[in-house]
Amino acid sequence: MPLPAWDGSVAPQIAPQSDEAFAAMQALGQAGKETEAQLIAALAKADSAAKAQVLASALAIYGSEDAVDAIWRASIAVKDPQMRTAILTAFDHVTTTEGINLIASAIVASSDAEVLQVAMRTVARASSADTVDFLGELYVASASQPALRTQIATALTTITTPDAVPALSALARRGDLPDLASAAATSLAKSGSASASLALALAFESTPPGTPLAQTQLESFSGTRVTEDNFAFLTMQAEQSTSPEWRAAAQKILTAAKATSL
Repeated sequence: MPLPAWDGSVAPQIAPQSDEAFAAMQALGQAGKETEAQLIAALAKADSAAKAQVLASALAIYGSEDAVDAIWRASIAVKDPQMRTAILTAFDHVTTTEGINLIASAIVASSDAEVLQVAMRTVARASSADTVDFLGELYVASASQPALRTQIATALTTITTPDAVPALSALARRGDLPDLASAAATSLAKSGSASASLALALAFESTPPGTPLAQTQLESFSGTRVTEDNFAFLTMQAEQSTSPEWRAAAQKILTAAKATSL
């Protein structure tokens, strides 16, 4: 996996020194496992928050499972609160699917409030359909752990990225997993995109009327965020939906949106 070219600049707090950490940062423009191993080793020996943040950010940009795992382990091992926070902020630079999924697993693996906050923020920012599927699998696997299921469902409600819409739509139809379906439907409603609103409407149409799942979908739809992107679709739903309940919900959504814009 090639790394982006590095222009030689570093954080102003870090003076150019020939130590292992700075040598690793200079290698940022290179590619391959050798560079990754250098960065991981340097992060483990970083002696300041500034160095730790630059090294952790470099690993985050690389984005492999090993790189993201190294950031995670460093944040656990370090004792200094300032350095720990600096390391965790590097997760904001992760964009790869494997990296995002590994961070998502922290929602299940950690009870640390700061780690959970960062994990939730990252999942909300950059999740794809693959991440949604990954969280769904974690949810199914944690049947005997209701607290973990709650954390996973909460994480799902933060995902509003366009790429995640198909996977969220599939989960919103899971009548056998009502809490998971509710979380996915909530995400679609919060998205504010026309594609997400359509996906939720289609999920409702495919669900037998009067069932608990249909009620869950309707309740989630009632919280839809109105945007320029989905306004026309919501207007159409308010006028043409074959479901009286869905049509009434769309009308209320638009009325409320108009009231708040006055």
